[in-house]
Amino acid sequence: MTAHAQIGGSGWTQITPTFNVQWPYNVAESSRYTYDPATGIYHMWVFSNDAPFKLGSTTLPRTEQRFTPDYTSGEIQYQAVLMGDPAENSYSIFQIHTGDAQSTQYGSTTFMLFWFSSDGGSVHDYSGTELASNLGSNWFQLNVDHNLVTRTITVWINNNVVWQQQDNGAGDFYMKDGVYEQSHNPTNEMDAWVKNIEMWTSAGTSGSPDFSLSASPAALTVAAGQSGKTSIQVMPTNGFDGAVTLACSGLSAGASCSVAPQTVTPSGGAVSATLTVTAPATAALGRDLDRSLAPGAALAGVVCMFWWRRRRWPMLFLLAASFGGLGLVSGCGGGGGGGGLPVTPPTTVTVTGTWGTTSHTTAVSVTLN
Repeated sequence: MTAHAQIGGSGWTQITPTFNVQWPYNVAESSRYTYDPATGIYHMWVFSNDAPFKLGSTTLPRTEQRFTPDYTSGEIQYQAVLMGDPAENSYSIFQIHTGDAQSTQYGSTTFMLFWFSSDGGSVHDYSGTELASNLGSNWFQLNVDHNLVTRTITVWINNNVVWQQQDNGAGDFYMKDGVYEQSHNPTNEMDAWVKNIEMWTSAGTSGSPDFSLSASPAALTVAAGQSGKTSIQVMPTNGFDGAVTLACSGLSAGASCSVAPQTVTPSGGAVSATLTVTAPATAALGRDLDRSLAPGAALAGVVCMFWWRRRRWPMLFLLAASFGGLGLVSGCGGGGGGGGLPVTPPTTVTVTGTWGTTSHTTAVSVTLN
């Protein structure tokens, strides 16, 4: 997987990433940090019994790239492609750290992304919220945007927005990636691989509070008599914290949909609701089709009777022209047609989120099978 152009906004200027490496002070850098110029891969790792990164520090073991210089205004976005080991647990792979002058008042960090071995290798926010799963041994793209104008941090994984929050209000920050042990049952060894690091800056964008909707997955196939589910994410922007009412529409042929919960409040970060689509039983679909075709089939039978018994071609022509060939074929067919219902063409379910006079939608393609 390779990285591509930055996500979100305009007016960006690409900058060359620069950083200092931090690793356990009592071992050689090369024993915890390597760079392969042939592949462009940075490999960082620590062991749970390693020393901190400098003598006298009380922090847990780390091998990290500390990006320089600090930033104090505007907007900055980090993008890279990362990989973790699905068997390893409890370490930070990315963080936004508060500058040294601010740390006493505001705390050490304002955002951290944790790696856990659960769910096939997953990443989580500080709060414990799982942002993505089944990432172990797979390269994934990470974008983190920090807008100091709106005080907003936004996170994408593989081009999907997975998290948004307000920062801690400090005025001095820097970003870090790599490995930093955390106290949640860490494994003996912790590794991270990083490549294709890119960074951009801008003056920062401001705007009115708003929200957006997205669906994951955005397509469902639902068997007769069964239900399918997908996640609807409500993402706030510019400090939005209103109550969004969700509703769905667009299905036909006896199918139904619902969204739960019907009202969500994305205060400080994205929230999710569940869209459920239920398909009618095959028998019910069949009865609906039978009823819809019955008048035409009955009429066609009368037409066929005239055809067989009296050969009244003008009458046949007028009736066929008036009521269509489908009914004629249904009524006169001599035998063979099979019986099963075809798969319906995909239809679109629209989920609408409403807040006051503001509304946004997202679409889910549904095939009833």
